[in-house]
Amino acid sequence: MKNEVKILSEQIKIIEGLEHAKARLAVTSSLESNTLSKCDVFMRYVNSSPYDSGFYLEVCKLSLDELAFSSISFEERRLKSIVYSFTASAIRDYMTSSQVLCLNRPEIFTRLRHLSNKTKGTPFHEVYMTAQSVHGIPTKSALIQSDEQINDGTGYKVVTDHRLLGRKRLRLEPP
Repeated sequence: MKNEVKILSEQIKIIEGLEHAKARLAVTSSLESNTLSKCDVFMRYVNSSPYDSGFYLEVCKLSLDELAFSSISFEERRLKSIVYSFTASAIRDYMTSSQVLCLNRPEIFTRLRHLSNKTKGTPFHEVYMTAQSVHGIPTKSALIQSDEQINDGTGYKVVTDHRLLGRKRLRLEPP
């Protein structure tokens, strides 16, 4: 009985954190540094979790959008208390039912990209880079390819698209 109460309490704390983040996203077009600093806390918890821990394994299941939302949802005290109950499916279900979207919030991705670059070779860097690649954001090496490498004689031209999270993305346009 005590264990069930503890689990329910942790689930309530998760929902409260998600609700708080959703409210912050709704009221401002640019998040404050206090909210973005939660990304640092989230990154530290990912990096300090063993590769076989439940928290790390669940974070690995998050999409790029879910990773961004999770990273701004929990201050250190709350994250410390919910780390054992954190599930990717709960984040996904909440975001779907509440229609929360973070992909249009470049300030979150600027912070996550900075943290990832600052911590190359760490679990967080691996999680973030994997989420980016699954989402279809090209790596720096893909952005550097020249027109000659991409144009294979089909007549398509390379166009730079600046709309995606402040990064250049290459796409091919028909002639």
